[in-house]
Amino acid sequence: MKTPIVAPLAALVLLGVAVFAGRALSSSGARPQRLVYASVTVDGELVLRGSTSDDGHPDADAVWGYLLELEFQPTEAFASLGIDAASEKVTLGWLKGRENAHRGDPPKIELDVAYGGRDEPFRLGLVRSPGEETWRVDPETVERRFSHRRITRAQAALLSEPKRRK
Repeated sequence: MKTPIVAPLAALVLLGVAVFAGRALSSSGARPQRLVYASVTVDGELVLRGSTSDDGHPDADAVWGYLLELEFQPTEAFASLGIDAASEKVTLGWLKGRENAHRGDPPKIELDVAYGGRDEPFRLGLVRSPGEETWRVDPETVERRFSHRRITRAQAALLSEPKRRK
């Protein structure tokens, strides 16, 4: 009776390919990528989402700065906010037509940037990307909310300039 050597041979070939691929990556200087997700929610509904990536080294302050360039895609819930489609600049906050607007309660806005922090501003300025359906957080809002955002203790321990203020 012949013993099949195909399975052990295939495993050995796969191991060799994995080792070769690992050496090729390390010699090319490629670094692992970290996905950085960002979102804006209004009253618990996701209205904008975006993402970017980095090599995992930037600290929370630098990642928060990604908001200056990050483009957010609107969701179906964004349409329900009643924002004029031709608007180039809007402020989320006391929006007419929202369920809680008649009671005088402000909507709960959350801005969350993975590895960069979380904030709950009363107002959030947005600017439409030129010629696009995407939105960016207004640079003034990014700067103004820098010191108000919350980061984890682990993120705080990794800050390169922990006492820095904008």
